[in-house]
Amino acid sequence: MMLQRIGTVMMLTAGSIWDIRGKRIPAGLLILDVLAGGILMAVNRDIDWQKDWYLYVVGILIGILLLLIGRFCGGCIGAADGIMTAIIGGMIGYQNTLLLLMNAILAAAVFSIFLIAIKKARRETAIPFIPFLLLGYLMILISI
Repeated sequence: MMLQRIGTVMMLTAGSIWDIRGKRIPAGLLILDVLAGGILMAVNRDIDWQKDWYLYVVGILIGILLLLIGRFCGGCIGAADGIMTAIIGGMIGYQNTLLLLMNAILAAAVFSIFLIAIKKARRETAIPFIPFLLLGYLMILISI
C-alpha cells in the first residue's frame, strides 16, 4: 500500500509540474503513468480482486466520464485531467476517487476565487487542475 501511495504522489507531482509550466502533459508521461498505475494495482495486496474488482473499475469509469465531459464541453476539462483521474481511480477505488474530486474541485474553487479577488484572473481563465488532484490526494492520505 505504501508503494502505491508513493507512486501516486510521484505521478501527480510530475503531472502537476508539467500542468503548471505549460498546461500540457506529454503523452509519454501519461503512458508511463498508465503503465505504472497498472503495475501498482497488480501488486497491491490489500485488494481482494475477486470480491472488490468493481470498486476499482468504477473508479476508472469516473475518470473516463471526466474525459468524455471534457470532450463534449469543448475542453472545459483537460484530457490529461480525465486520464489521471482514471489512473488514480483504478488504484484507490470509486469512493476515494469521488472524495479526491470533491477535495480537488473545492481547492480549485477557493484558489480561483482568490485569483479573481486580487484581479489576477477572470472567470474564463483556465487553471491547471492536476495540482489540485495532488492536493486532494494528499488530503485523503492525511485523513487515513
